[in-house]
Amino acid sequence: MEVRSGFANPQPVPSGPSRPVRGCSGIEHTDMTNTLCASEVRSVLNRLFAAAAHDQGTPDWQDSGLSWETATAQERADASESTYMPISPEGGDLLYILVRAKRPNTVIEFGTSYGISTIYLAAAVADNGTGRVVSTELSKTKVLAARANLMEAGLEDRVTILLGDAMTTLKDIPGPIGFVLLDGCKDLCLPVLRSLESRLTIGR
Repeated sequence: MEVRSGFANPQPVPSGPSRPVRGCSGIEHTDMTNTLCASEVRSVLNRLFAAAAHDQGTPDWQDSGLSWETATAQERADASESTYMPISPEGGDLLYILVRAKRPNTVIEFGTSYGISTIYLAAAVADNGTGRVVSTELSKTKVLAARANLMEAGLEDRVTILLGDAMTTLKDIPGPIGFVLLDGCKDLCLPVLRSLESRLTIGR
């Protein structure tokens, strides 16, 4: 079982200059299928990374009295619905390589956002020829956008995106769970991991 965390900051931060995604993952084996090389996948990722470069880094609170410290998880998600908070292209390549190597039957992602990391996970599952990705997100706006992005990339059949609190949406996902990406608010990562612990694959 593999658990990865730390790609996402719990509070939006300004992004650096946009960098186009490389044509393929950093994997050197030219004889391996790599869905990241597909033009439709590259196009979606380039568009999303370009959009993420304009993240403002300031939550849009509907209630002026709220702050990141006092807001609920749902209020944080609603205030950050226009913020991408993406992994880097290099981080995406790493996710792809890890999932290819582990060949998990079930991949869990906590924090879909606009689906950038989800695309890398789905591409790896597709190229493995087995497995599925289950991702969860509190923001309805982001869920709808992520589903559309996955459809545009041609990877929608590899992913189920669940809307709601991960402590609820993931409670009935059967094991074994072979790979977990904790990509949501950091103060919720440990509770989510503990809720999945009994279903995690034991092994390498």
